[in-house]
Amino acid sequence: MRQRLALGWTLLIVLLALALPATTLAASYNHKITRNECGASKVFLTVKAIAPGTTPGNKLTIDSWAQEKHGGVWQTTWVWNQVKYTYTPDGTKHTLTVARNYPFMTYTARIVMQVRAFSGHTQLYSATVRSVRCVFPY
Repeated sequence: MRQRLALGWTLLIVLLALALPATTLAASYNHKITRNECGASKVFLTVKAIAPGTTPGNKLTIDSWAQEKHGGVWQTTWVWNQVKYTYTPDGTKHTLTVARNYPFMTYTARIVMQVRAFSGHTQLYSATVRSVRCVFPY
């Protein structure tokens, strides 16, 4: 009887342990879109990567590129340098904000950003953000 009770408790604890990290990690790192619009023949996209102080990471990166749609296929036409913020996990919130705009004249265009959080070389979070599609003439 004791063995069954111990086995039941062990299974319950293992199931809770497996469920907890997934929800904790998913809720910890995130990003916020603060600008996403078309205007004056440009696409505008601003994204903020957020690492709360409770997370173990020490680096945020944002890669970004512009794409135009030709013949129904999105093609990368411009790539910006990666923006990187390295910090010490000290219990405080850390953020990295990147604002991009891309001028377009004759095609449908958008901006894409890849937001990532790392602990050393281990990736802890990744999200792809796409701007609205802007069509010329605006």
